[in-house]
Amino acid sequence: MFGVSFKYDKNNIKQKLFTIFVPFISLFLWHAHCSYLFSDSSVSKHAMTIKNYGQVLSNKDGNDVKLILTNVLKFAITGKRLYEIVLFIAILGALLVLCKIQVRKTYFKLVFLSVFMYVTYMIGTACMYLFSMPGEEAKNLSDINRYRNSIFIAIYYLIVLFSIQILSSIEDKKKKWIYLSGIYLALFVIWRGEQGGGKVPVIFNNYIDGTRTRVEQTIKENNVPESASYLICVPERSAGYIYHMCRYILWSCDISPRTITEKPQLEDSGNYEYILIFDGENQVVQDWVKENYPEQEGKSVISTAKHNE
Repeated sequence: MFGVSFKYDKNNIKQKLFTIFVPFISLFLWHAHCSYLFSDSSVSKHAMTIKNYGQVLSNKDGNDVKLILTNVLKFAITGKRLYEIVLFIAILGALLVLCKIQVRKTYFKLVFLSVFMYVTYMIGTACMYLFSMPGEEAKNLSDINRYRNSIFIAIYYLIVLFSIQILSSIEDKKKKWIYLSGIYLALFVIWRGEQGGGKVPVIFNNYIDGTRTRVEQTIKENNVPESASYLICVPERSAGYIYHMCRYILWSCDISPRTITEKPQLEDSGNYEYILIFDGENQVVQDWVKENYPEQEGKSVISTAKHNE
């Protein structure tokens, strides 16, 4: 591009040093950016500092650490999307054997890099829950599906590069069409399963964050205004994520997230203009709304007396 070419030379010391130090340079720039925009960024909830990491970890006991690591390990080896990628790579290998394409070394590189990327990413994710996430969020692996989808996207890009490389090396047109047709069929089956057997999906769908979509739809459908005061009822597993999402969407600092287990937790609800319910299956919340706002029963957004003043 622009007449500039680049080739990685494994014997070039400068390139190796550049690769090693790029993450640290990025971290330095990130700290500079945060400090410039947010004076208290170094003491924020998820501050990327050794001091904060140590403090977050110290709030977890041995049982907490064991539980978090066990949960991450169980999650890392399960899940439909993980199985889909494994199946897809296996199908690619079967197609290579069927078409008698001699690229065994390249294929094993793909398998090794995919496994290495996934394992490394999940180890990093485990460290994030240990050193950066508060206790309850960490033990519940808050929003881990959303995090893992990032590495899945990277692995699929790697598979695309591999497939392009293989296709460009196949001279026999018949073999090329068999290989390409097999890839399309595999993608169709995988994305069909991803859609739960519904209508034929578009292969390159945009990534949809279910929690974020639900929050945005609730706010939009109920015409919730910005910069008001809000009490949000949230399940414990997604409390932190929904809280920050609401702050971002509603442009308000007057937001109180709560996981409701008993009615007294809602006694001060009159101090807020709106009650946003993202924990609709919570029977305590349902009963409380029925008693105090019977005319708004079943709604996801409750307008309080303060709003109606």
